[in-house]
Amino acid sequence: TGHTQNVVEEIVNALFDNIKANLKRDQEVRIRTFGTFKLVDRQSRKGKIHPPAGDSTHVLTKRRVEFKPGQNLETAISKTKTGGTGAREKK
Repeated sequence: TGHTQNVVEEIVNALFDNIKANLKRDQEVRIRTFGTFKLVDRQSRKGKIHPPAGDSTHVLTKRRVEFKPGQNLETAISKTKTGGTGAREKK
């Protein structure tokens, strides 16, 4: 890149800090051609501790970060050689 590792590290860390700060404010972060980060709420639900015994627990609502790749990233990924079709295969 023509820059020292320290300079590149500072730039990347500043980018990550900016993404985190905007997500904390419930703002979607869109990086043109790369993708979009946003917070989504996962609803509370009944979860299984030990399915054969039928034991269950309550899983609380939580927030998570969702990432949707942009068109350029999707295209670049689809052109990689994976040895398969690129789609998830069923077992």
